[in-house]
Amino acid sequence: MHVCYGDDELIIAIDTGIEIEGYLPNSKRKMAIRHINAHRQHLLEMWKLAVKGRHPGKL
Repeated sequence: MHVCYGDDELIIAIDTGIEIEGYLPNSKRKMAIRHINAHRQHLLEMWKLAVKGRHPGKL
């Protein structure tokens, strides 16, 4: 999942919550990880649609 805040961007694995690449300020990074943890199943379903070339909709 790509998370952007201002000029900063962090890529986080949806399934594990592991930070892959990039940077976000600590408070925004923690907020993004909480969001992923709270919505993991829905995010994974959206990812499966996107991989198939379908529009995943909005969360």
